[in-house]
Order: sequence, then C-alpha cells, then structure tokens
Amino acid sequence: MTENKELVIPPLVSRDIRTIYNWAEWIRLWVSAETLEQMIGLLHIGFDVPIRSSYGEKEYTHADRVVFYLSTANGWAEHWLLHRPEDGDTNCLIGRDKHGNDVVKRPSEVRQIVARKAFDVLCQRFFKLQGESADPYRRKSEEEDRWNSLLKEVITSQELYSAVSGFFYLEKEASSDYPCIRNLTLSREPSHGEVLARDFLVSLAGYIWDWKESEIHSYDSEKNKAEKEERNNLTRARVEGAKPWAIDVLVILRELRRLYKYELDDACLGRIREIAMSTRLSRFHNHVMEDRPVATLEEACYCGSQSAMFLRAYESNRREEKRLRAIFEAEVVLREAQRKVQALTSRK
Repeated sequence: MTENKELVIPPLVSRDIRTIYNWAEWIRLWVSAETLEQMIGLLHIGFDVPIRSSYGEKEYTHADRVVFYLSTANGWAEHWLLHRPEDGDTNCLIGRDKHGNDVVKRPSEVRQIVARKAFDVLCQRFFKLQGESADPYRRKSEEEDRWNSLLKEVITSQELYSAVSGFFYLEKEASSDYPCIRNLTLSREPSHGEVLARDFLVSLAGYIWDWKESEIHSYDSEKNKAEKEERNNLTRARVEGAKPWAIDVLVILRELRRLYKYELDDACLGRIREIAMSTRLSRFHNHVMEDRPVATLEEACYCGSQSAMFLRAYESNRREEKRLRAIFEAEVVLREAQRKVQALTSRK
C-alpha cells in the first residue's frame, strides 16, 4: 500500500516575480545598488532590458545604453585608474579561494571587477555580431550587413563616436614614448573579449574611409533634402576629424596595410610620415654613435618602421598605377586611331 505523502509546495510559488520594465527602471536600480553582487547582476542582464518609456519618464535610446556601458567599463584593465585617495587602506572581503582562505581586494580592485564585467558584456553584445541563419552563406551576408550597420551607427552618431573614441583613448605609456590604446592591453595572449574589441576597433578605423554620404534624390522633399545635407555635412566633418585617430589606431595595432586600397589625401599621408619620422636610431642596434631620430624614410624603414614601409609601398603602388593607367589610355587611343586608319584605307 502506497504511503500518502504531504505535497511539498515550492517556496517560489508564493513569490510574485516580474522583469525590469525598461532602461529607466534599470538605471534607478543601478543608482540604488550598493553591493558588488547587485552591480554584476544588473550589468549581466542590462542589454536584455527593453528600451521603452512610460508617460512622464525620460526617453532613452540604444546609444544611451552603449555609452553607459563604455563609461562603466573604462579602466577595466588598470585598477589604479579606479583608485580614490579616500580609499585609504580599506580592504573588502569578496569570497574564499579553493583552500578556504579569504580573498581580499582593495576598493579599486572591486571597482575593476565591475568595470571588467561591463567590458565583457560590451564584447559579447556590442563589439561582436552573430548571425541567426543556419545557412553559412546567408549568415555571413547577415553578419556583414549588421557589422556595416553598426559601424555606420557609430560614425554617424556624435554621441556614440565620442564615447567609443574616448574609451579607446590614445595615450603614452609612462615608461615609453610610444602611444598605447587605453582599455586594450595588447597582450600576447589576449582574452576572447579583447580579440573581439580589437577586431571591432580595426574595422571601425577602416570604415572611416568606406563611409559614403546619404544619397539625395531629386524626388526627395525640400525638407528631406535639407536634413540629409545637414547630416552629410556633420558626418563628413566627423569622419575627416577622425582620420588621424584612426591612423594612429591602425599603426598601434599593426594594421596599417588596410589603407592600401584607399586614396589617401595629403593630410593622411602627412600623419603617417610624421609617425614614421618619429622612429629613433639606437647606438646599441643601428650602428650610430648617438641615439637620434631618423633623418630619412629609408632610415625609418631600416629600423623596421611599419609606417615608413607602408609609405614607400603606397607611393610606389600609386606611381605604378598611374603609369599603367596612362599606358592603357594611350593604347585605347592608339587602337581607335588604327581602327579609323583601317576604315579609311579600306574605302579605296
């Protein structure tokens, strides 16, 4: 005979559980959060919270969310950037290791954990794009479309571009004259997130030369024409202003070769030349009596300057292209002349 057992009701049955309604509510929860665990949890689900507004609330956009995550992630790689003088000698117990010993962190290191979480979420939800189609060819096409759409969004939005370029700020290392990119460690063994962020940054820098103005059609209304022209002018100015930053980024990441296919203006070539000529000869490695800056591009090439070698190859390619185009155009003229001579001769 089966023994009657009292039905055990799960405790959660008595709980009313809802989701975060919108980004405005998420922000309120973030402001009121005081513990590491609360902040980590909120950052984990932040990109899943709907962007919508209730009556009387401030309206937010997707760009607002990305800007928030970028500002929160700033300093994830260097905890000293997150240090405050008033922290003093305070330590925080954040858990125990596998041996049961206390794991203690300084306040700046606890903030770094939060910043690192924000960076990891950005890598998966903003710097990385995933296709949804099972068809590999269609998926590749979808990924390219989304990728280009994302890059265009960053370039055409002053708010997003300022946040992204500010997050990947160019600065000089304390122990070196060479610039580096804040929030990218450029480690020989980068994390998966850093690889995604690096790929995004390289693509963004290259896209600056791929950007095209919005086409203004004859059938557009005068209002639409004026709006498109204004957007084009603003974005064009932003793109031109971004090119020096993009060149520096590509040099640091050793991806300058991506610019071979573009027609670079004098300002861009001048910036690359300036970087090349900042190379220094060392008396320990380059057979000179004293350390000194290079005097020519040839000396910079000898020192292994990526910028100098790019310039030499770029200028050579352009000269060869110009020569071959001139030959082609001359041959076209010659063949047309021969055709006319043959046609006139055959009338005899």
